[in-house]
Amino acid sequence: MIFLIIAILVSLIFIMPIGIRVTYNDQNSDVDLYFYKLFNIKLDLDQFVRWLFTTKKNRDQITWESFIHNMKVGYAFKNIGKSVCHFSKVKKITFVLKENYERVYLFVSYWILSQKLSSFLHQHFKAVHNEYYMTSNQKLSFSFETIIEVRIIYFLLALIKNIKDLPKILKAMKS
Repeated sequence: MIFLIIAILVSLIFIMPIGIRVTYNDQNSDVDLYFYKLFNIKLDLDQFVRWLFTTKKNRDQITWESFIHNMKVGYAFKNIGKSVCHFSKVKKITFVLKENYERVYLFVSYWILSQKLSSFLHQHFKAVHNEYYMTSNQKLSFSFETIIEVRIIYFLLALIKNIKDLPKILKAMKS
């Protein structure tokens, strides 16, 4: 009986939606992890993101060497990341540029960039809901917010699908 309860809890944790919220604007830049439904917990991932851009030798500061090393490790995870994205949903995307309309080149570039971002999201994610792109005639600033819903089972399925990449990932992490 206890094994049945543990099995049900583990399966619930694997299929429970997890929201990743990335926010950037004038006041703050933030990365949060939300465990919906079962736990209703919010974790702040700012220190984790900082840890991703440092190396084992020097965890105190971000350097070009550590950035390049972590980009190589990220490149090794590329196929797994793509697989997780194909299973995941984008719940919300907000992309706002505040700029004086007299700078036409910036205004046009923003709309081209927002179209490229929209096409990238629709191409790489299972579904995209609640898209919002806008410009306003104010002092130059930029704001971005997105919420991506993933599940732990998606990571496991992506690992199984890309098992051949595992030695390459381990080698990149050791170097």
